[in-house]
Amino acid sequence: MSKIMEQLLNEEKIEAAKRMLERGKMTKEEIAEDLDLPLSVVERLENDLQLA
Repeated sequence: MSKIMEQLLNEEKIEAAKRMLERGKMTKEEIAEDLDLPLSVVERLENDLQLA
């Protein structure tokens, strides 16, 4: 996969994780597992959303 496609895919995962966190129906662990993201990334997103 090209670097550009990888970057777009990661950006889409980040946006999906933000939406999931905002809904509050899934745990951070579930979001990380479902989107194949490190838990630390999901936790950082959660902190960023709380500060906004």
